[in-house]
Amino acid sequence: MITKLKQNIDIFFSTIFAILLYHLHYGIGTAIFTNINWLLKARHDWGAHYLGFCFYRNSDWSFPIGNINKWYYPIGTNVGLTDSIPLFAIPFKALSSLLPIDFQYIGFFILISYILNGYFTVKFTRLFTDNKFLIILSSLFVLISPIVIYRAIHPSLCAHWLIIGSMYIYFKPENNKAESYTLLKKQLILLILSALIHPYITFIIIGFTVILPLKFYLDKKYISFKNTIIYIVLSRISLLIVWAILGVIFNSTMSVNTGYGLY
Repeated sequence: MITKLKQNIDIFFSTIFAILLYHLHYGIGTAIFTNINWLLKARHDWGAHYLGFCFYRNSDWSFPIGNINKWYYPIGTNVGLTDSIPLFAIPFKALSSLLPIDFQYIGFFILISYILNGYFTVKFTRLFTDNKFLIILSSLFVLISPIVIYRAIHPSLCAHWLIIGSMYIYFKPENNKAESYTLLKKQLILLILSALIHPYITFIIIGFTVILPLKFYLDKKYISFKNTIIYIVLSRISLLIVWAILGVIFNSTMSVNTGYGLY
């Protein structure tokens, strides 16, 4: 146990720093699921993101599953377009009857993003050095980055861990064909997760689903040209399927030329 803690002391300190910095920026109480007061203050778009989930939670289930029929009535909208983080909104809507009336997950999502930003920075930096001090310092550098802090005005954009995780996967050494395919699967998972968080991040992660298989084909010769193309195509098809099921695209209720539906 002690040996394992020593090996992961960098992850331990990165997590502690992430929690402390979150507390300094927002107060740890904002991560409590029943604390909605801070979201209803007139600050940034937090209230709109929270209300997106509230309307979605109280809308009837339909297909696509992300549709909100009671907001912007009668046009309606989609939870993927309100920055309400569908990755959390969908399962919590399914559990709505078990949840208190006052319920939010935005603070918790920002906290988890802080922790994961630090975690993947540690994993990435470990690829280049064994110096624990430098690894911890790199994690702290990312966590105090003004870019990361400022992104909290749109909580879904705090998920920079998807980008850092993709960088880690790209630079992680692989020794054989099996390991390369494992990394390709992990990259696909990050792509799907990004699709359920925010499209802006998705379009960054898409790039990694191109350069990663090309690396294995051109540099390592672990996969064939045919499989490289198949992976690139299938990753995009998977993305479109997820967005179609969610309703972010191919949604007839959103196809109007004026009004809220335009946006």
